[in-house]
Amino acid sequence: MLRPALALFVRALLAGDFAAVRAKVRAELGGPGRRTLDLGCGPGLFADVFAGEDYVGLDPDLRNVAWARRARPGAFLVASPQRVDLPDGRFDQALVFGVVEALADPEVEAMLRELRRVAVPGGRVLVIAELARPGLLGRLLPGPRPSRGPDALQRLLGAPVEAFRCGLRLYAGALLRWP
Repeated sequence: MLRPALALFVRALLAGDFAAVRAKVRAELGGPGRRTLDLGCGPGLFADVFAGEDYVGLDPDLRNVAWARRARPGAFLVASPQRVDLPDGRFDQALVFGVVEALADPEVEAMLRELRRVAVPGGRVLVIAELARPGLLGRLLPGPRPSRGPDALQRLLGAPVEAFRCGLRLYAGALLRWP
């Protein structure tokens, strides 16, 4: 695994500094006064979007969390995406970026159950996943190889997905709303 600062640099180069992802996050989850959970926050990649808000980032990697605590605004905890040790109804919204690509379907389903539990009624979750990139470019890009396409992701999440490009990467975003 790359060191958190180096991982941020490499991914920013390959994904155009995440400009399109950041725009989607701001459009769907931006706004004052919201309590936000960032599940799989890595080194706090999107913490600045929620600066000054009630923001909690969770990541299973202790190095990412330690780096984020030093360099990013918000609270950061080490946790698995399938076991969030926080109270029921704690968050108005959640961001899940770059997590479902590494999980099998049953693990994604467990993660969604946890998100539903920690979200308030009417809460929403923005899930953004990298899509498989066909051809030579897809084989040359570093990092894990996403295996789900938009249709499989839509079936798994139970919500429409929108594909978009960010730098050299392809992503799909889905906004989940729970009653």
